[in-house]
Amino acid sequence: MTQQCRVHISLGKIGLSSRYSIKTTRGIDVVKRVEFLHEKHGVKISTIFLSNSSSEYQLYKRLKRGEQLTHTSLLCLERCIDKIFSTLSYDKKIWTQEEVLGTNISSLLSYLEHKLGPSSIKHLKDNLDLSHYTVYDSTSQSLIPLTYENLVNGTNVWIPNRLSLSVFKEALNLLGDEVEIERAGKYSVLNTDLRFKAAWAILMMSPAKVIERVTKENESYNRTKVVTIESICANSAVIKAEYKQNITHLDSGEFVIPAICAWNKGLYHGYMALGGAKNISIKELACAARGDGCCVFQANWTETLSIFKRIRAAISLFESN
Repeated sequence: MTQQCRVHISLGKIGLSSRYSIKTTRGIDVVKRVEFLHEKHGVKISTIFLSNSSSEYQLYKRLKRGEQLTHTSLLCLERCIDKIFSTLSYDKKIWTQEEVLGTNISSLLSYLEHKLGPSSIKHLKDNLDLSHYTVYDSTSQSLIPLTYENLVNGTNVWIPNRLSLSVFKEALNLLGDEVEIERAGKYSVLNTDLRFKAAWAILMMSPAKVIERVTKENESYNRTKVVTIESICANSAVIKAEYKQNITHLDSGEFVIPAICAWNKGLYHGYMALGGAKNISIKELACAARGDGCCVFQANWTETLSIFKRIRAAISLFESN
């Protein structure tokens, strides 16, 4: 991935700082989504970005020419694209909407195999109906069937929230309770290639900085919710997650389930541990899956290790997981 400047981290990804080109994963994704709307839904490219003379359209032309854009500029383009996607009829986007990056799914599958063995993966595969789902293939510029292998590899695959919920429900049935899902989230920080690379960058940050960075980058990897920091200090933070309207959901109407919240708690716990936090406690003060208007997480920790102790602790964590 060809980005410049200082290292930053996110929920499951690491890149090199805040300028993006058509060669970066995020830049490719913008172009791919525009082509999908244009080729499959007949939306004019100029319409996506309001008009031929709009600043957004000019930014998109610069991206296509291979120029680099800032995080703010690319976010502006992404929001234009999201607005068009939100107008598609639900029966069209339910099988194709790109809402959740597949990295979390592949990490969850890795934990299932680690905890329960290959039989759990076979069980999930047999009970997961992928027959209607499709992904956009940029090579052929067409929709192709989503396969189980896409979920296993996950890194550059975006899937509907509906499918993500289905996978987590099956995983919860196999693992037995939400505590195990939370452990799976923590485990995933330490046991996928992308998170492994991110982990060593986090060692240079304080727990508060880790939370700030993870929150800031959420929208790049999850389009179902907006995450903000309500308050933060040296030993605590309150994080709010508000789910967007019109995201895909299960037939029951559920757009988020408790297992997703448990997973997020595990992710925060894992990243904060790598940031040197000790005696970590993460509580969910409000939960959208249980009927509240949003999810609110409160994180507390009692001390922060020095950089040298963090490195030793990280090595121990990796070896024990």
